[in-house]
Amino acid sequence: MVKRGFQDRDVVVAQESGILYKATVLKATALRSSWSYFLHYEGWRSKYDKWVDAEHILPFSDTFKAMKWSLKGHPISKLNASKRKAT
Repeated sequence: MVKRGFQDRDVVVAQESGILYKATVLKATALRSSWSYFLHYEGWRSKYDKWVDAEHILPFSDTFKAMKWSLKGHPISKLNASKRKAT
Protein backbone atom coordinates (compact mmCIF):
# COMPACT_ATOMS: atom_id res chain seq x y z
CA MET A 1 0.00 0.00 0.00
CA VAL A 2 1.14 3.48 -0.83
CA LYS A 3 1.58 5.89 2.11
CA ARG A 4 -1.24 8.41 2.56
CA GLY A 5 -0.12 11.75 1.15
CA PHE A 6 -2.67 14.14 2.67
CA GLN A 7 -4.57 14.35 5.95
CA ASP A 8 -8.10 15.60 6.62
CA ARG A 9 -8.26 19.43 6.50
CA ASP A 10 -5.02 19.71 4.45
CA VAL A 11 -5.17 22.51 1.88
CA VAL A 12 -4.24 21.26 -1.58
CA VAL A 13 -4.30 22.21 -5.25
CA ALA A 14 -6.41 19.93 -7.45
CA GLN A 15 -6.34 19.70 -11.23
CA GLU A 16 -9.76 19.60 -12.91
CA SER A 17 -10.10 19.86 -16.71
CA GLY A 18 -6.61 21.35 -17.00
CA ILE A 19 -7.25 24.08 -14.40
CA LEU A 20 -5.81 24.20 -10.86
CA TYR A 21 -8.19 24.84 -7.96
CA LYS A 22 -7.49 25.36 -4.27
CA ALA A 23 -9.29 22.74 -2.19
CA THR A 24 -9.49 21.23 1.29
CA VAL A 25 -9.29 17.49 1.99
CA LEU A 26 -12.45 16.36 3.78
CA LYS A 27 -11.71 12.63 3.89
CA ALA A 28 -9.59 9.96 2.23
CA THR A 29 -9.89 6.33 1.18
CA ALA A 30 -7.26 3.77 0.24
CA LEU A 31 -7.42 2.24 -3.20
CA ARG A 32 -5.36 -0.75 -4.35
CA SER A 33 -2.20 1.18 -5.22
CA SER A 34 -2.96 4.81 -4.27
CA TRP A 35 -5.34 7.09 -2.36
CA SER A 36 -8.47 9.00 -3.31
CA TYR A 37 -9.49 12.20 -1.52
CA PHE A 38 -12.88 13.84 -1.06
CA LEU A 39 -12.28 17.54 -1.71
CA HIS A 40 -14.13 20.78 -1.09
CA TYR A 41 -13.17 23.44 -3.64
CA GLU A 42 -12.60 26.91 -2.17
CA GLY A 43 -15.31 29.35 -3.27
CA TRP A 44 -17.61 26.59 -4.56
CA ARG A 45 -20.78 25.20 -2.97
CA SER A 46 -20.57 21.79 -1.31
CA LYS A 47 -22.60 20.21 -4.12
CA TYR A 48 -19.34 20.40 -6.14
CA ASP A 49 -17.31 18.45 -3.54
CA LYS A 50 -15.97 15.27 -5.12
CA TRP A 51 -13.57 12.34 -4.94
CA VAL A 52 -10.24 12.98 -6.70
CA ASP A 53 -7.41 10.49 -7.25
CA ALA A 54 -4.06 11.35 -5.67
CA GLU A 55 -2.30 11.89 -9.01
CA HIS A 56 -4.47 14.98 -9.60
CA ILE A 57 -3.57 16.65 -6.28
CA LEU A 58 -0.54 18.66 -5.12
CA PRO A 59 0.20 20.27 -1.76
CA PHE A 60 -0.73 23.95 -1.55
CA SER A 61 2.40 26.06 -1.11
CA ASP A 62 3.75 29.59 -1.35
CA THR A 63 4.58 28.85 -5.01
CA PHE A 64 0.90 28.40 -5.82
CA LYS A 65 0.01 31.54 -3.86
CA ALA A 66 2.50 33.48 -6.01
CA MET A 67 1.16 31.92 -9.21
CA LYS A 68 -2.41 32.84 -8.29
CA TRP A 69 -1.35 36.43 -7.57
CA SER A 70 0.53 36.71 -10.90
CA LEU A 71 -2.47 35.35 -12.83
CA LYS A 72 -4.96 37.88 -11.43
CA GLY A 73 -6.71 39.43 -14.41
CA HIS A 74 -5.60 36.61 -16.71
CA PRO A 75 -8.44 35.27 -18.92
CA ILE A 76 -8.38 31.90 -17.10
CA SER A 77 -8.92 33.61 -13.74
CA LYS A 78 -11.85 35.58 -15.16
CA LEU A 79 -13.36 32.40 -16.64
CA ASN A 80 -13.21 30.59 -13.29
CA ALA A 81 -14.81 33.55 -11.51
CA SER A 82 -17.68 33.78 -14.03
CA LYS A 83 -18.36 30.03 -13.73
CA ARG A 84 -18.64 30.31 -9.93
CA LYS A 85 -21.07 33.21 -10.08
CA ALA A 86 -23.27 31.56 -12.74
CA THR A 87 -23.92 28.42 -10.69
